[in-house]
Amino acid sequence: MVKHWLARDDRGAAAVVAIPVVLAALALTLLLIAGVGGASQERRGATTAADAAALAAAQQWRDEIKRQYESDTSTDGTIPDFAGRRLADLRADAEVRARHLALANGAIVESLSFDAERAEVKVTTLSTDEFAGALREYRASAVARIEMRTGACREGATLGLLVAGCVTSPIDAIAMDLTTADISAFGAVVTLVR
Repeated sequence: MVKHWLARDDRGAAAVVAIPVVLAALALTLLLIAGVGGASQERRGATTAADAAALAAAQQWRDEIKRQYESDTSTDGTIPDFAGRRLADLRADAEVRARHLALANGAIVESLSFDAERAEVKVTTLSTDEFAGALREYRASAVARIEMRTGACREGATLGLLVAGCVTSPIDAIAMDLTTADISAFGAVVTLVR
């Protein structure tokens, strides 16, 4: 009878020791899940910020090209002036817009570059968070491209008029004696190419 009473006491002692161990393991597991989940969310946030910044910069660049095209091809404008313009010269406020969109998405622009030959904008963003006393950094990159569709065209980094091919020489445009009836409305799209 004494042995039976001691055996029952041993079983209870094991349960008392097991409960804190199980609770500690559960707490550690929850902490790990929170850390991995937070990191995954921050990575997605960095990617969203990079995508938004690249698209914003490329859209601003496209809008400036459109303004110049419409100015040069209006009834008061000199149509040949648009032919031969350098794509790199028409980037007003594109970088500012990219930085603004990155900040709105919780990141900063770490690098931004314009490739006029390809009509592309590449943005790398950086976002940070703190977990368990450690600072974590997340970087993401995105590339957005301008694709001319109607009215304007480009050969490399040189803009032109889309009439019987891409006319990038002002001299050729003058020789063609173009009028506003000869050209189409400006049309271009911006796409994310990664």
